[in-house]
Amino acid sequence: MVGFMGKAMSIRGALASAMVVIVMVAGCGSGNSVEQIVGDINSNNTMRIASSYVLYQVKNNYKGPKNKDAFVKFLNDPSISSNLEMMGYDMSDIESVFISQRDGEEIQVRWGVAGSQRGCYEPLAFEKTGVDGSRIVAFGNGVFEEVEDEATYDEYFSGKHKPEANARKDSTAPKLDKNGNQID
Repeated sequence: MVGFMGKAMSIRGALASAMVVIVMVAGCGSGNSVEQIVGDINSNNTMRIASSYVLYQVKNNYKGPKNKDAFVKFLNDPSISSNLEMMGYDMSDIESVFISQRDGEEIQVRWGVAGSQRGCYEPLAFEKTGVDGSRIVAFGNGVFEEVEDEATYDEYFSGKHKPEANARKDSTAPKLDKNGNQID
């Protein structure tokens, strides 16, 4: 029972952290609802995949889905349907999220990427072709980048990119890798 309670507390902590970020982004008295903010963050299918991937991590001991089948099974879980609706999923066709609205091709996903209680700063979802030489890469921290450079795109997709955004640059806090281990 202790293991379950610890996991429940970790999930609550991660979700509480996410809500704090959403409230901070919204600002006091701005009039934006949580639904509007979540919808704005998830303005395209590439971002929807990254956001729901992080939700998968939070609900699965910070482990990423091992493949598309495991991820689709998770996306069809009725207990997360309200989360997916806020993200802008078409609940009548869950798998449509895997198609980029910009290039009409299947979005590529890095499977098995680990997160942590501090979040996931890894690139997770990738447009295959993109538009006008620019492809969207969506990260687990709610941002996306339009990448034109093939070498950068390959570095992101291969997992060679080592994000440092999880350590505050204005403090003496240690830098951590994607698994929360200190980097010297």
